Amino acid sequence: MGFLRFAFFLFPILIFPFLNDIYALPKATLLWLSVPFFFLWGSFRPRRNEVPIYLWIIMYFFFSAFSLSPFLSFWGNYRYYFHGFFSAFAGFCLFLILKKRPEKENEKLFAYFTVSLFISALIGVFVERGGRLSATFGNPNFLGGVLAMVLPFCFYLSKRRKIYAFFFFSFLIFLLLTFSRASWLGATAGILFLFAFSDDRNRILEFFGIFLLILFFTFLFERSFFLSLAERFLSIFNLKEGDIVSRFQGYAATVKIFKLH
Repeated sequence: MGFLRFAFFLFPILIFPFLNDIYALPKATLLWLSVPFFFLWGSFRPRRNEVPIYLWIIMYFFFSAFSLSPFLSFWGNYRYYFHGFFSAFAGFCLFLILKKRPEKENEKLFAYFTVSLFISALIGVFVERGGRLSATFGNPNFLGGVLAMVLPFCFYLSKRRKIYAFFFFSFLIFLLLTFSRASWLGATAGILFLFAFSDDRNRILEFFGIFLLILFFTFLFERSFFLSLAERFLSIFNLKEGDIVSRFQGYAATVKIFKLH
């Protein structure tokens, strides 16, 4: 479907300068369109290996319905890409649409998305010139999350098409530029998952070696940037760091709320 190709290409670069929130709302709206299109083209018939995904979305619905703030749980927060049940359900609908399509067609969709994401990040590098890279996502953590998500797919597809190896290392560099610790951890988890369950362990080690070379040349020619990366990375393990302390406090408060209700 031509619309899907257009939507996948448009998603990373889509902004609307005339809105108060020029980044989140256009992307969220594009994702929400998956819901009506699902009812035109999708199917609720699960395969056996898809049952956990169906259970997850059902549990998400009930958790949202019985939360302290059902409205917020359903629609999400304006400043956080509207993360909530409805956006999760839209992603679920997109999954149901894509699973009916041939694998080669879905690879084409991923190719459109990959090229657009590369353009978005590259524009961000030249336009922002310093600071944490956010490109057309408005927030470095959002960009980092998307980059972390596509890295394992780029690695997998690079076995058949070498251009994806280029995208893999480009996205790896862009990911470093976001300084997003959560995204770094997410990307690491994705690669470790591949290492544990893939037959391409030697190739993973080769890619890791190239990554170490990138870091080595960064140290040689951009030492201040390398030290900033190292400091940011080491802060992940600093349990006294303010941002991390506040998150642990939030987790503790959440447990207390569960006990009270």
